[in-house]
Amino acid sequence: MAAYETPEQAARFLVDIHLDILHTGKGDFSPNHVKYTCQLTPRYGDPFTTDYQSNPSVHGEPTVTQVMSSLLSDSRIPDAYHDVDDFADDMGYRKPSEAIRAWEGCRKARDWVRDTLNLSNGEANQLSDTLDEYETEVQAQVEQLQEEQARQDAYEHPPVDQMLYGGQKFITIKEAIDNLLDLGDYGEDAVDYVNGASYIDDALQEAADGMVDIYYHDLLHWLPDNYEWLEEADAQGLLEGCKGDLMKMTQAAQYECYSQNLYDHKADILAAVTLAHLKDQGVYAISEDMADTLIEGIRDASDGMNRFSDATDLAEETMSDSLTEALGDEDGELSADMADTLRDSGYDKPNPCMMSAEAVRLANKDGYDQAFQNAWHDLLAEHPEVGGDSLTHAAEESRDSSTRLAQNHGNDAPSHEDTRAEL
Repeated sequence: MAAYETPEQAARFLVDIHLDILHTGKGDFSPNHVKYTCQLTPRYGDPFTTDYQSNPSVHGEPTVTQVMSSLLSDSRIPDAYHDVDDFADDMGYRKPSEAIRAWEGCRKARDWVRDTLNLSNGEANQLSDTLDEYETEVQAQVEQLQEEQARQDAYEHPPVDQMLYGGQKFITIKEAIDNLLDLGDYGEDAVDYVNGASYIDDALQEAADGMVDIYYHDLLHWLPDNYEWLEEADAQGLLEGCKGDLMKMTQAAQYECYSQNLYDHKADILAAVTLAHLKDQGVYAISEDMADTLIEGIRDASDGMNRFSDATDLAEETMSDSLTEALGDEDGELSADMADTLRDSGYDKPNPCMMSAEAVRLANKDGYDQAFQNAWHDLLAEHPEVGGDSLTHAAEESRDSSTRLAQNHGNDAPSHEDTRAEL
């Protein structure tokens, strides 16, 4: 069991949780209190939204230490009472709806602390006690660690908008996903399900199923604005077996709503997953031309893709051939060696198509041309007939060849059959 009994130990845990204040409103405790709607986002895992109230004239805006302390206190409540009735009686709730909403909020807090933050009951209780006793000390250390983390993040995420690299404008993989794709309402949550999955349909269905609410309050909150999805779920045969259970029927309606939205945005979800896969291979930044070519290629071929590997194969082939031409020489021997070296090195050498963060740092420090020559000096010495000017020119021509390759690959893609209704 991890220890969280000192301010330093608690701070090292909290520094990986980012606090955003999404909304402010009138508080309930006094005329001076403000209700803050806060989102806690861990470094790994889903965010959690919770309300926190305080008097800003006394305490200022809430800190991650204060919000987490409150949340941890809430997370202890479900284990302290036999059921919601005991909780309502002890807390003095007069309206059942208020008691149920508060009870389920505490249960959700407990589940998030346990399942997303991976804290056992003992760890969560110890952390809660430490935050209660050493709030000021913990927050001071959190802020110090955040400054150190900001410096590290700046190093790991160098800017790519300060120059052209090999005649190309670059964007980060994250920027490509955020700015060039339409993932619909739920596609962002589906990326992790699809990345690495064997079959695309299975992954999308699993993603839709994973988004379905399990708490009554959330289901009842969703239903009034989405009755049409009950009809759609019934038309798809998803209500068979629910036996009139409104909660199960609402869950089936949610599944149909989410799955249809995911399928409507399947192509761009696949493009996002493919870009995320490249990031896993070491790619930090990609040329805008290359990103456009790759995305359009996947959009053209997505209807015929059944396996996730269909998308990654297309990406690897498109990237490989485009990179080969961008770095090309007449007989292709040098460019093939360069392409292999880049993939093997995690794209750690400056080039006009795809680069790791390390390659971007080198190009930013020395200038692209000099960094390119430094990185490839030995290999270029073996091929004196190929110079930097020809490589830059070849990079500018890579878009057309990549587009042709993606179109040809799409024409050969296997046919796809939607099997959602069968599952």
